[in-house]
Amino acid sequence: MCTDSIERVLDALRQHEQDPDRGGIGYRVPRFVAVHGTGTDLVDVGNPYAFYRDLICGLVASRAGRAGETMPANRPIDQTDVVYLSFLRTGAALDGRIGTALSQLAFLPHLSRLGVTVLLTLPTGTIGRANRKGTRGSPFAVADPFAVDPSLADPLLPDLDPTTQYRALVQACAMAGIRCGSIVPAATLALDSPLIGRFPEITYWWDLPPGTPLRPVGHGHAASGSPDKVPGVGPAVRGRFALPPSARAVTRAEVAGASLWRSADGLTPATACPDVLVGDAGTYTWADVAGVRFGDQIVPELGTVSPQLTRRDRAVQVVALSIAWRAAVLGERVFWVDVAARIPPAALELASDLAEAWDERSTRLCTLLSSGDPAGDGRIATLVDEAVRGATACPQERRLRFIAEELYSFHTASRSHDALVGPWVFCVAPFTRDLPTLRTSMRHHLRMLADARTGDAPPGNGEVMAGTPLFLAGLGDHDTAPPDPALAAGLLTLSWLLPGSIPLLFTGHEHGSELVVNKEFGFNTTAELRAWREWLGDDVIALFNDVPMPWHQFDPGRDLDGVIRRLLRLRMRLTTRRVDRLRLLGGTGADANLVGYRRTGRAGDEALDMFLNISPTVSHRVDVPPGWQLVYATSQGPHARPSRGELAPFAAAVYATGPLAAHLSDEGS
Repeated sequence: MCTDSIERVLDALRQHEQDPDRGGIGYRVPRFVAVHGTGTDLVDVGNPYAFYRDLICGLVASRAGRAGETMPANRPIDQTDVVYLSFLRTGAALDGRIGTALSQLAFLPHLSRLGVTVLLTLPTGTIGRANRKGTRGSPFAVADPFAVDPSLADPLLPDLDPTTQYRALVQACAMAGIRCGSIVPAATLALDSPLIGRFPEITYWWDLPPGTPLRPVGHGHAASGSPDKVPGVGPAVRGRFALPPSARAVTRAEVAGASLWRSADGLTPATACPDVLVGDAGTYTWADVAGVRFGDQIVPELGTVSPQLTRRDRAVQVVALSIAWRAAVLGERVFWVDVAARIPPAALELASDLAEAWDERSTRLCTLLSSGDPAGDGRIATLVDEAVRGATACPQERRLRFIAEELYSFHTASRSHDALVGPWVFCVAPFTRDLPTLRTSMRHHLRMLADARTGDAPPGNGEVMAGTPLFLAGLGDHDTAPPDPALAAGLLTLSWLLPGSIPLLFTGHEHGSELVVNKEFGFNTTAELRAWREWLGDDVIALFNDVPMPWHQFDPGRDLDGVIRRLLRLRMRLTTRRVDRLRLLGGTGADANLVGYRRTGRAGDEALDMFLNISPTVSHRVDVPPGWQLVYATSQGPHARPSRGELAPFAAAVYATGPLAAHLSDEGS
């Protein structure tokens, strides 16, 4: 494993440690980072350079002790994984400052203790300035995907560039037995991205002033609800779209302090449509990005159809190069593909091939692509074509690993995807503050999963139906309101014990994080959520501003560390049992707040029932078959042990048949 960047960081730390002007300052971190313990109260670890030096040396020693046991960086995502999503500048905040690649490194021992095997970050490419959201900008508005945003370089190491510091994080993760990757916004580019000037054909163009937001039909209905009704582009707007100009006809236009693109005949790149929430002309729009144009369409499609294109398509090539750069230069191997249904499979396949064939010429090409000159070197298009032709077929065991973002289905559009995220994360978890919708959404998605896992799989195919990939399950945050901490333990239990699920944690949820990252808030479904949304100022939205995680303000009573560890032990025991058939359970009428499921297998003596009571005030009883035993229960209020079949408000309980209960309990789970 390459460790060049971590060694450079270690050398820089040792040099600065001896500098009295730098090393003498204090450095406050939450207790769970400073010592092997729990608690989010802040402690001063003294010299920050010595703190990071000792931490890295500990990782090096740990790696040496695990010689021969290191997890292959390219192995597929599977049910033994635990995925952690971090927004570096917020979730890795230390000493009251925004997080960086270096400060995220400090959390690695904590993540290892949680059982995390995959660390994913929100996009880290250079953020654009056009129509910027907040003071820092949206991480999804990537202007240059071949560079790391300068904000992710730690001021403690001013002599090391952000790319080196981020690569050191990836290398440190490998030392800790964690595969590091990121979300790749392959469907959008910042409106002022140099790539649009290089290759105008990779986005949509229209006859409107630079930076004009694209408004879909229906814009203005602030009470918008279900995300499955995405409005289209109206006929008047459709008529403004035109074929992309040539690179020679494109120049920069200065608009409101930003440099945007405009053709000689007045065409400009069209902004991407707003997401599922319409009626917000402020923070939550896609006015800072242009949609990536795959194929030859003139007007952008808003549906989920993925064009079947080859690697000759220019947008396919550019997207593949940006992913391959992250793999070859930064060392990432796992990628969460944003809006995956819009990304042609050819782009992901080409990314693996380009990463496998990477050489110094590829690095120089990406440096040219990130240049800010409008048309630049006239040979760039030829160099891209040569790189694509030179890409060798990557062996399956060394291919990059992709997690598809799918909002409405548990099926992916491509065999290149190892797993998917959503719709559980994005269409169930947002509603913890809208309980009627939460109940409806959980049952809808459990039914979708049950329909795919009926147990009718042909012999020899196990209990998981073909075509039903693994899916990440957890509590969504980055596009929604923070989950209600009172429901967090129960929802984690229900989600993580689903067959085919892979545990997903968002930054800070294990500590009861209440950080506001966006203004969507459960798809705006209740008057209370809309009022909350109106009350919040755009400056507190952590996704777009410098809002460090307020570790010291968290309530210790909401810490989920014990719940997480217990659930992961239960999951490990369950993976050795073929109980993957799924049937929806739950009450009606007076028991409508009971939501749950039953897992069974071919052996009739092994089965497991999971129930969650989503009532905030009323206890409910469930029918427990004779001989079944309680194997796990979340908080039951004042009761140390719940009475048989009783679920307190917001509590979850797991029951199993005798043989399965014995298996789940014998080894201390």
